[in-house]
Amino acid sequence: MEKTKPFWASWTLWGAVATFLGVILPGLGLNADPANITSFFQSFQQMLDSILTFGGLALTVYGRATANKELTKW
Repeated sequence: MEKTKPFWASWTLWGAVATFLGVILPGLGLNADPANITSFFQSFQQMLDSILTFGGLALTVYGRATANKELTKW
């Protein structure tokens, strides 16, 4: 069995990317203008941000806990 894998095959990496996006993008103002959307979509946007952040964190923890190969650049 091979003991290495490319970095893009890492669950931990993708979990960290999702968490980063869920936390950073709203802070940078990369979201819809609440004045132009209904309250349903405001709630949906907030829920999506939370799901992305929590899901990314959960994926990071899962990936790290189940990792059994070293990462390589390619």
